[in-house]
Amino acid sequence: MTGTNKPSTTFLGDNRVKVLLVIALIAVVWAVVAHIIADSREDTMEALEARLAETEREHQLIQAQMSEVEAAELDLATLQQRMSDLEVEQSEAEAELASTRADIANAEQELTALRGERETREEEIETLNEQIDERQNRLEELNETYAEVKEERRG
Repeated sequence: MTGTNKPSTTFLGDNRVKVLLVIALIAVVWAVVAHIIADSREDTMEALEARLAETEREHQLIQAQMSEVEAAELDLATLQQRMSDLEVEQSEAEAELASTRADIANAEQELTALRGERETREEEIETLNEQIDERQNRLEELNETYAEVKEERRG
């Protein structure tokens, strides 16, 4: 029995076989580690590609939002300009309204003065008409008196 065990012991006892076994074991371990690393890299690459795709979608979304913001800013600038223009128009209209109100006030004062003057003129005309009536009456009286005197002298 010892004779049969000896060749297998001798086989493992040989350093070359041990070295070959260690090399084979290292190769197997290296292959397993390489496979794990490759799987890990593949998973990492897939995760990175998915993350890149998500980042690109987010980038496109942000660009769309930026375009909307730029359009809104342009609209806002347009509205602010329009508002500024309307404020200028309002100021001009208010100034014109104030001027018109002043003109109306002046015209009302002038109208009041003209009405007063017209009333004065009407009173003067009435007084003159009364004077004319009185003088015509006086003239008629004088004409009658003259006619009587003339008749008396003739007669």
